[in-house]
Amino acid sequence: MAINIQQKFSIDLSTVVANSITSVKNVRKGEQARKEAEFQRAIANGLSYEEQLSLREKQLEEEKGSAFSDADYVGTLEKSITDTKKLNRFNKYRTKYSQTLGDLSAGKINEEQYLSVLKNQLNGIDDPDLRLEIQTDITTGEQKLKTYRNTILDNQV
Repeated sequence: MAINIQQKFSIDLSTVVANSITSVKNVRKGEQARKEAEFQRAIANGLSYEEQLSLREKQLEEEKGSAFSDADYVGTLEKSITDTKKLNRFNKYRTKYSQTLGDLSAGKINEEQYLSVLKNQLNGIDDPDLRLEIQTDITTGEQKLKTYRNTILDNQV
């Protein structure tokens, strides 16, 4: 008497594929967290805004080129790049402003030259926050110039 044994083997492919996709996403999340930690360490070590932009743009390029690109992470990187560009513009203005104010205080330039530099910086600025800061500095400079001229007039009298 012969016994025939049949084995039935079935695989639910949708479960296998779903599990594979979940595994890949988990690996990608870990990689994203590692990259973000690396970026934050670099900032803490004094990375300039230009270097931050370069690093973020490289990360964005890598993410967009990935076969398993994460749209949320791409959006986060793009927002970070935009914010860093804005901070870079503010930093450049503040550096120039500090230098000009230092030149004014040291007597290297006069008040009219100081106001001229501020007004020149206002040209071509589209960012409303930066425009407001520059306009506030111009107003303060004009008030100081008026006070300076009044002091000269009082001394002459």
